[in-house]
Amino acid sequence: METVFIVDDDPDHRDYVRYVLEHEGYITKDFKNGRECLAHLDRKRPDLIVTDIFMPEVDGIELISTIRKRGFNVPVVGMTGGFSSHDMPNEKISALLAFSNVLSKPFDSVKLKETVSTTLNDPSSTTAET
Repeated sequence: METVFIVDDDPDHRDYVRYVLEHEGYITKDFKNGRECLAHLDRKRPDLIVTDIFMPEVDGIELISTIRKRGFNVPVVGMTGGFSSHDMPNEKISALLAFSNVLSKPFDSVKLKETVSTTLNDPSSTTAET
């Protein structure tokens, strides 16, 4: 069974993602920010990380940058509700951080399951959702 780390500061959204993925048979561990996730990475390596991009403390951008600097080659799905203070489309964020995929919030369970499956089966794919 594959393990997915879920990182999102919104507890309702985090619960939704966990619920969908657990019903698909994934083992999940969730964190409210990138700092918590990074601390746990020293104990357990997931098969995939699904992370919000903009969060307090350590956001998804810093999380992914730190993971890459540490040499962890973990595929990532980035989630975002938009860039109100950032003038950068999802595709550019994806390329900048080497995300495998980007999901725009809100997304439905079908899109989430499809993106997670695609990313786990072919982490080099880029199918950014805008």
